Amino acid sequence: MEAGRVEAHRELESHLSVARPLTLAQRLLFWSTNLPYWALLAAVCLRGARPAMGPAPVHCVAAFAVALSSSLFHMVQLRLGGPLCGRCCPTACLKHLGTPACLTRLIVADVSCAAGYGACLLAWDAASVKWLLPPLLFLFGGAFLRRQGQAVAYAVAHGLWHLLSAAALAKVVLLGTFEV
Repeated sequence: MEAGRVEAHRELESHLSVARPLTLAQRLLFWSTNLPYWALLAAVCLRGARPAMGPAPVHCVAAFAVALSSSLFHMVQLRLGGPLCGRCCPTACLKHLGTPACLTRLIVADVSCAAGYGACLLAWDAASVKWLLPPLLFLFGGAFLRRQGQAVAYAVAHGLWHLLSAAALAKVVLLGTFEV
């Protein structure tokens, strides 16, 4: 049991250590790679999903959950709470954002929302696997780099995960999995 706690602590610390070597500009650039999730949300809610993918409101909720959970997690991971919210929010409401318990909950929410939505899409259209799996290489590669202390390489790889997974989600939900 103790070995599991030590490993969980190491994993959490590797998430928190990402912000240290990155400049504010690099952190903001990495954080901005969440924008395609918000664009997906807008497209799905305004255009609707293709009929074979089920009701559009389901996709609006799922896309919102992915965009919000990823944006919040990375805001905390990159320690952007102060620069982004310091003037509009009381300092007291930001204090809990940097705690290990909060970060752990945000990691779980981020992973659960992304994995849950991906699993639902696969259930609706199994052929979507060819679009949804390739971006995972950047997710797993980034995680490896983060654990090695390579913050800049992690930010690049994980940022590419955000961009490519949002594009894959848009392809599957809005256009279909037909060959291009």
